[in-house]
Amino acid sequence: MKLLIDENLPPRLAGLLIGAAHEAVRVRDLDAAGASDARIMDLDLPEVEQPRPAPWPRPNVPKPARRLHGLLPTIAKPSYTLGMPTMNISLPEPLRNFVEEQIAERRYGTTSEYVRDLIRRDQDRQHLRGLLMAGAGSESGPVADDGYFDDLRDGVDAATDG
Repeated sequence: MKLLIDENLPPRLAGLLIGAAHEAVRVRDLDAAGASDARIMDLDLPEVEQPRPAPWPRPNVPKPARRLHGLLPTIAKPSYTLGMPTMNISLPEPLRNFVEEQIAERRYGTTSEYVRDLIRRDQDRQHLRGLLMAGAGSESGPVADDGYFDDLRDGVDAATDG
């Protein structure tokens, strides 16, 4: 079984999956921590060569892993969906079709991933708007003319000489 291990999957469980000789790559090992699901799905994943597992149960695998063996396909789903509160929304048919198209075209795994990505983007947009509004409401700074940059260069030169 090939797995791309989500950064939200508990490290212990990720270790059990890798230890069970599954072909697994962690998102954090791809320098993609915090990236959107769509970006992660667009990454070129390295080929992982791991030894084929011995017949189950393997003697060097801890007992909890043996109990989880039958659940591995379920557990391999992103852990943030397990035990997370749910929210149901109603959409008219055209919006539902649009969402389904976006999931297929933009490589989201589920409707929830798409909605979470939209919410994160909206949070980022609102944060940026707040920063811009705070900047617009602040006092004007010094004029950035030639003299201003000359003073900056002099300060840098003095700091690096001493």
